[in-house]
Amino acid sequence: MSPSKLAQRILVDYEKSEPPEGPTIVQLGIYINSFYAISEQTMDFSLNLYLRQQWRDNRLQYDKKDNNGQDKLKLG
Repeated sequence: MSPSKLAQRILVDYEKSEPPEGPTIVQLGIYINSFYAISEQTMDFSLNLYLRQQWRDNRLQYDKKDNNGQDKLKLG
């Protein structure tokens, strides 16, 4: 099955505004690219960062054999 067709099948009844059932463990990663516009007088600064959030939503599970044995579905 193609990745786009598999994604369509998984998302048929998926409601993204509803949280996953039960407790959800969220992994968070922050990578600071740069600090700039630092003001010692006002103690203000600006920064550029990359924020990554990751969690498991069991409503999006699928059988690996539907994706050529792959456990990750890559779209785009």
